[in-house]
Amino acid sequence: MKNNQKIEKPDLKIGFIPIICSTPLIYAHSHGIFEKNGLNVELTKPSGWSGIKELLVYDYIDAAHMLSPLPLACALGIDGKKAELRVASIQNINGQAFILSIKHLSIRNVREMEGFTLGVPYKFSMHYYLLCYYLAANGLNPLKDVIIKEVVPPLMPYYLRKGILDGFFCADPFNQIPVHQKTGFIYILSKDIWYGHPCCSVATSQKFIDKYPNTYKVLLHSILEAEYKLHYATVEERKEIAKEISAPYYIDQEDYIPVAQSLSGEFPDGKGGNFFIPDRIDFIPYPWPEYGKWMLSQMQRWSQLPGKVNYDDIVESVFETEENIELAKSLGFKVPYKPNLGGIKPFTGKDPFNYMIKQPFCAFVEESKTLRQRTSIESYNTYFTDFNRHMAYVAGGNLDEQMEITDSGEVGQSQQLFNELTLNMRFMKNKLQESNEMLEQRVNERTEDLKESYHKIDFYKDLLAHDLGNILQNIQSSVQLMDILKDDPKNSDKMTELNKIIKRQLERGSSLITNVRKLSEIEEREITLKSIDVKKIIETAIEHAQVRFNNKSLEIKWEMPIETYNAKGGDLLLDAFENIFLNGVLHNESNKILLWVNLAKIQENGKSFIKIEFKDNGIGIIDERKKEIFKRSYKKDRSTGGMGIGLSLVKKIINDYNGWVGIENRVMGDHTKGSNFIILLEEAE
Repeated sequence: MKNNQKIEKPDLKIGFIPIICSTPLIYAHSHGIFEKNGLNVELTKPSGWSGIKELLVYDYIDAAHMLSPLPLACALGIDGKKAELRVASIQNINGQAFILSIKHLSIRNVREMEGFTLGVPYKFSMHYYLLCYYLAANGLNPLKDVIIKEVVPPLMPYYLRKGILDGFFCADPFNQIPVHQKTGFIYILSKDIWYGHPCCSVATSQKFIDKYPNTYKVLLHSILEAEYKLHYATVEERKEIAKEISAPYYIDQEDYIPVAQSLSGEFPDGKGGNFFIPDRIDFIPYPWPEYGKWMLSQMQRWSQLPGKVNYDDIVESVFETEENIELAKSLGFKVPYKPNLGGIKPFTGKDPFNYMIKQPFCAFVEESKTLRQRTSIESYNTYFTDFNRHMAYVAGGNLDEQMEITDSGEVGQSQQLFNELTLNMRFMKNKLQESNEMLEQRVNERTEDLKESYHKIDFYKDLLAHDLGNILQNIQSSVQLMDILKDDPKNSDKMTELNKIIKRQLERGSSLITNVRKLSEIEEREITLKSIDVKKIIETAIEHAQVRFNNKSLEIKWEMPIETYNAKGGDLLLDAFENIFLNGVLHNESNKILLWVNLAKIQENGKSFIKIEFKDNGIGIIDERKKEIFKRSYKKDRSTGGMGIGLSLVKKIINDYNGWVGIENRVMGDHTKGSNFIILLEEAE
């Protein structure tokens, strides 16, 4: 921007809460927009919404990322110290969701939530008002039928996981994190309650605007410039931005995936659905007066603001609408002539009081609670004695302590500050507790990883010592016999047989090494399922077996069906099939080795599967061995003996493809007639 007037205060401190709503501030900071426009901005993270409010009200910061109704509450003096705050810009629209614990997945009706404990970030928030609005519209009185608690956003997933909350109404990404952790699901997005509703804002004080008018203009321009970039960012650009804002000094999310899912609009809902909703959150700056009037109407509806008030005057004194919209137009925003109020019909902004009074479960009160006004030194001493008693209780470790707000003026403000202090201290204690639990979990996981690595090494060492040792021993014995028999021509047949034994042992060794390599590789790689032509894989496996064992009397019986057989799997399916063929040949003492392959489609539990059967006329497997035959790996008892690790590889591959593998007798009741290996793979569409 071109700014020909001097910036009175270039060094600014701005507070924010680590949620995606703060992205315009973060983006302006990380992408150098503030710096380009002549501002040196320090971003600071208070512990919660009450903390950020107090820092701005008491002039410890110059501006703040704020819940959009909070400046109204401060201007009215109904949330602590009265202060002339101004909403410079709405930071985002939409971007909230109603989350329920996964234990409530069966709930289909809001009335079933009666008795629930639900979390919101603050009582003067769009989250609180939208939750109350939604519950009331669906037959629940939010003041009587549920318990609504204030919880700082980063702790909400933890409280849900611990069972402290049944659900919560919160901002991104903390509404997506329980879905990612499989502890919760999205019941409804806030945009599906009121599309285009305001969420958070950037606020400052009137005295800051009066004292530093040029600084204020540059600050507002920088924020809107960032919002413009975010509003028009592509899905892929938003995913990259998600990585940036997840940094420790911003939103502080080590796992950025829920951030990217929320910001890009490509997300699962925790109920089995996957969605692409690009305006799940959007960045539109206009502080429409209608927004402020609806917020005031909800403050009155839920007993936060008593008596009749002048909606127009209050909103005009707090919402900086005209300057914001003119600046937005100059930056290229396409400004509509009015906000979208469809989700809150019949509200229009023209008569908000009468709209409010007709709403279900309206709890409007005519008069405010009478508060004491202390005048004498004796009454102040009495108060401080009581205050010190509460402080002593907190010093003793009781962070649940709260004071009833009985007074007006400074005394009432100190009572509220005490309550906010203990609440934020409790949040900090819970956050430390969560961090300790996560650290302990990581230590345990790391310990298990180390144990598993040790067992892998031990397993592969055992293979070398045992399996390769047996192979080498068999080769050595054959060589020794050949050395004895070599001088007698009559022993040529025996020499040929011994040579075959050596070749078979070499094949076993080669197969063993190949399978060890593949087993170690598939444990490291990421599994991606795709549609596989099972018939084609079987044909290839048959060709390989016939080439490999062309010196044996081998017949593979297989009639290719006309129908297509596509399954969910991957490239390693061929290795699984080849290992089953190998098992049927190597563990077979018949003069003529017979293998059969059958293919069919079946239904199980409402799903379609491809069923593949591999039958042989080999030595068979006794029932006791059938239970253990696939278990030979570093994770299981390695005493199964005899079959090598080929079948462990088969089991691993099929499991990774979400399939199933089992074994039964080829002829029922007689294991000596050979085996039947059965594989089930989910059919691909």
